[in-house]
Amino acid sequence: MRGLLTLLAVLLLFASGCARPQENPYEPDTSPGTGAARVIVQDNHQERVVGATVLLQPAGVFGKTDDSGIFVASDLTPGNFTATINAQCYADARSRPFPVTAGEVAEAVVIIDRTC
Repeated sequence: MRGLLTLLAVLLLFASGCARPQENPYEPDTSPGTGAARVIVQDNHQERVVGATVLLQPAGVFGKTDDSGIFVASDLTPGNFTATINAQCYADARSRPFPVTAGEVAEAVVIIDRTC
């Protein structure tokens, strides 16, 4: 009986951990004193661009947009940033400067033109 109760307790602990909501990757956590940036890349027909390379300056942080055409960077030192975008079959583009503030998620939408 004691073994059954122990097994039940372990299963309940495991199940409660599995039931937690997953963190939203588009609302990143920020460390104290830092901010985050969400860059949305779309073409001139408002279609999201998947797999575009995004470079955030002056931080030098880079990565690719996900299946929703979004790139997220967290733990950025507050300041003004620009996003440079490069994608196959699209002209390179750069965002206007946008401010990243501590404790907040800045958003920039960058429109790129299709070339092929």
